[in-house]
Amino acid sequence: MLITAAAAVLITAVTAASTVRAAPTATAAGTATAASATAAGVSLPTAAGSGAGAGGFAASSGSRAAAATASCPLGLQVSAHLDPAGGAPSTVCSGLVPSFDGTPLSTDVTIPDGPARPRPLMVFLNGWGDHKTNFEASQLAGNANPYTWHWNNAWFASHGFAVLNFTARGFWHSCGKVPVPGAPSAGGITASDPVYLTEPGCQGRASWTHLADRRWEIRDVQTLVGKLVDAHVATPDQVVVTGDSYGGGQSWLLALSQDQVLHRNGTTTAWTSPDGTPIHLAAAVPLFGWTDLLQALDDNGGGSIAQTPAADSPPATSHTSPYGVEKLSYVSGLFALGEATAQYAPPGADPTADLPAWYAAIGAGEPYSADPIVAQAVTQLTRYRSALYLPVPPMAKAVPILTVQGVTDPLFPAIQSLQMEQRLRAAHPGYPVWTVLGDVGHSYADNPPAVWHHILTQANRWVLDVLHHRTPSQPKIEAATVACQAGQHTTWLTGNRLRTMASQVLVLSATTTASTTSAGTNPVVDLQTDPIATSGCRTLASSQAGGPGAASFTFAPADGVVVTGPGSSGTAPSTGAGKGAASTGAATLGAASTGAGALAGGSTTPAGSGALTLLGAPVVHANAVLTGTNAELAASLWDVNPATGQQTLITRCVERLTGRSGQTLHLAFELWPTAWTLLPGHQLQLQLTQSDAPTWRPDNEPSALQISGLQLRIPIAARP
Repeated sequence: MLITAAAAVLITAVTAASTVRAAPTATAAGTATAASATAAGVSLPTAAGSGAGAGGFAASSGSRAAAATASCPLGLQVSAHLDPAGGAPSTVCSGLVPSFDGTPLSTDVTIPDGPARPRPLMVFLNGWGDHKTNFEASQLAGNANPYTWHWNNAWFASHGFAVLNFTARGFWHSCGKVPVPGAPSAGGITASDPVYLTEPGCQGRASWTHLADRRWEIRDVQTLVGKLVDAHVATPDQVVVTGDSYGGGQSWLLALSQDQVLHRNGTTTAWTSPDGTPIHLAAAVPLFGWTDLLQALDDNGGGSIAQTPAADSPPATSHTSPYGVEKLSYVSGLFALGEATAQYAPPGADPTADLPAWYAAIGAGEPYSADPIVAQAVTQLTRYRSALYLPVPPMAKAVPILTVQGVTDPLFPAIQSLQMEQRLRAAHPGYPVWTVLGDVGHSYADNPPAVWHHILTQANRWVLDVLHHRTPSQPKIEAATVACQAGQHTTWLTGNRLRTMASQVLVLSATTTASTTSAGTNPVVDLQTDPIATSGCRTLASSQAGGPGAASFTFAPADGVVVTGPGSSGTAPSTGAGKGAASTGAATLGAASTGAGALAGGSTTPAGSGALTLLGAPVVHANAVLTGTNAELAASLWDVNPATGQQTLITRCVERLTGRSGQTLHLAFELWPTAWTLLPGHQLQLQLTQSDAPTWRPDNEPSALQISGLQLRIPIAARP
């Protein structure tokens, strides 16, 4: 299961990032100063321009010398005193705080020095395998993680917030394991000290990780916040939650929970403090998290943002049936990282969180239909751990959300935010959700500091507006193009909806047929595009691409046409067949066969040879004759530079196809959304393969596809 290589990479990265790091001193241009505050002890951040710094927040104390060290609540003890350059002093209180079931959670609360009073509360939730120091720093500029720049406990405490950082249940000192530095390892898994065997509070209760379960981890957040409200540290209706990855998924769950607590027996009650004070989540800022955890880990290709009518995007279909294709290297690596840092439920002890059993059953591969453990995992992941399946709140209970997602993140790709944004705004066009896309997130995202600085500056202003009950001024959608190749530069594109930002479509048609087979592999390319084995821009020699059993279609943009359709108001034409459905004609393409000009009733013009900005989800239409009954199809889109003989990965996806042997399937699927500048003279190459390990788990069952009539339709924000 590739545990060795994947675990070694992930464990090394997390252990290196899991100590409190002294960040570089913040520059004067990017920090707020205590002296700039016009008043001390305000109950809300002040408006931008009212004596505040770059983030628009007032410092917590007007006089550094006069500020009294904060006292610690909840039985915590002073562990540090922060005095960041350009900021204001604060006190960090640390210790174990029992959650609703008594499980002790390793907790830090950072409180601005000065008079004790309730304050807005910023809650930071850590990533998988990490712990509470993920968003802790001694300086305003953050720690080694670029997404902590002006987004950490020192920053927010300097601007009047109380800050809650705690380690998620079942990890590290919250009843998990602590990797032992320098200890020998076996199979890539670092030797660990199991805290849950020595800490009495962990024993005799379900103190293991429940994988972001609303009944456990989400309730842990609600419990700790409630205790801080009762301790008069936090203002009950000024609670903001944020987190990365694992913490981002939980931020989404909290945002859609409608201030309700889900109990273990399935009942819900209003979120209140232990003393009965009602609590309201004021805002959520998920950073590269998930909205559908099953889709993120075992994707069947059913997702669609149906962005542009002219692209004839397929409608979204079930994410649970057929069962998807496992992201092999990521799932293996994450499981191994959990083995090094977390406590998993003992075998058979908890069917609602039996991660080892789920991992083994899913890793065994298809057929899945008869395996009750797989069915159990599907139910648990969708019902209790995925915001996409929660009811859309009425507008009166809608929590403002600013979601940040990566267009180069293969673990939680941009569809995770965009499908949720579309669902919320379809129910209520004015739903308070904002989306930011860029080259951020998990490997192989590059996470440029300049991109994060822009995102987090906007996020600070957004939080300020929300807490002041103002409509944030940011565009509803912001997307930064990827600067991966020489000649590419980051460009910020903005708009109200993605479909209006990219209402044109580049249509490219293949005239050849091709075959794929599950037996075909290209180990060199497959390893170079694996996000665990490698990171950053995925560039390789074009001579290495393809391989036995794979299909490649190369297009010069000038050979295509640009369709300008109704765009934001048009309705996608029906092709007469849904995703993976049978086609009655051996090589027909429904609406596509009538010519590109017929798509969405739009007009067409030659594509030309200038630069193009790809924005959104490319769409593939084709016919495929299936040999076998169950097949996976991995697709990847490449930027080919003929002058250098190299090509760079733009985006990818995977599909699970089922049918009768000999049946002709109409393929209609989206690749993951992207924001990419195609430079003049460059070409596009679509690669289709049925074996792309270790990124995706290879199929157990042999299959083959005969592909014809392929058409690639790419939304573009700029045309030559």
